[in-house]
Amino acid sequence: MAFCANCGGPIQEGIKFCASCGKPVTGAPNDQAAPIVQPQVMAAQTQSPKAYPPGYVPKEWLIALLLCIFLGCGHRFYVGKKGTGFLMAILLIFNWIGLFSFSIVAWPLLIITFLGYFVWWLIDLIYICKVKFTDKKGFLLKKD
Repeated sequence: MAFCANCGGPIQEGIKFCASCGKPVTGAPNDQAAPIVQPQVMAAQTQSPKAYPPGYVPKEWLIALLLCIFLGCGHRFYVGKKGTGFLMAILLIFNWIGLFSFSIVAWPLLIITFLGYFVWWLIDLIYICKVKFTDKKGFLLKKD
């Protein structure tokens, strides 16, 4: 089985257009034709991580993991994602405000912000543990 070079979708023999993206596959005279590539080539193209440019200091995996576990949103500031770090910090502050206010009105806010924060934090933690978390420039964390 072959795969489309444009989208990576499977292409059956004799098909002129990719079923996934609609681009022409073979025999098209224009420059937009998506050639058929073999699965080995496609796997090599999708699995190679970005190489660090010269002079770039990659962020450490262990530091991001410890910041995520102990500070909750510190890992986002460490990797340079300050906007989402502030948003995550605001959710955390709302959690603490809702936790210490004993009014019935604050409990729905606490539940909503806690669920939003906790799910976001858990996804980040899983990505960091699997070394799939990236910094602001899109580079993977460095794990030695």
